[in-house]
Amino acid sequence: MWETIEHHFDRYPSRKKLAKCLFEYGLKVTENGTIKCGNIAIPYSKIVKSLKIDKATVSQTIKMILTDPNLKSIFMNLEPTVNLRNIANHMGYTVLEIESKTNSSAILLEIASKMDSKNITIIQFLAYALNNGLKIIIIINKEFTRPIIEALREIHDIRIANVTNSIQFTETEL
Repeated sequence: MWETIEHHFDRYPSRKKLAKCLFEYGLKVTENGTIKCGNIAIPYSKIVKSLKIDKATVSQTIKMILTDPNLKSIFMNLEPTVNLRNIANHMGYTVLEIESKTNSSAILLEIASKMDSKNITIIQFLAYALNNGLKIIIIINKEFTRPIIEALREIHDIRIANVTNSIQFTETEL
């Protein structure tokens, strides 16, 4: 999705760096130029220090966003999203990382259907569109077992890239 708006910032590498950060973390820009994570205001000084850019770049980027109707509608409506990927194992969940050679949403439906057929609850389902397909991260409520592998292997154009749970699988088993 970032690819659809990044061209606005091509002439300004530092602005692009800030805009990408805002977009990736779901940090919104308010009408008065405040940067917020949810309802928490983030001081420009923290952004400057974190991204190693100057305060003028932050101000110019925010002004650029607020004066372009398309960018304004995007950046004013961003919201942060919890990604359970790094903590799922501590919560008793399993993380599946799947790569797809296609951007088709039918792949997502097929994966969800296979999970449902094995009585698996999907806790979180994240899909990232890449230039050459999808990267899919799925958090499930059960251990990833061989029957689940077999069910997912029936889906064409996907590869199970990684599994994080207590059962260890070899590369050939995935």
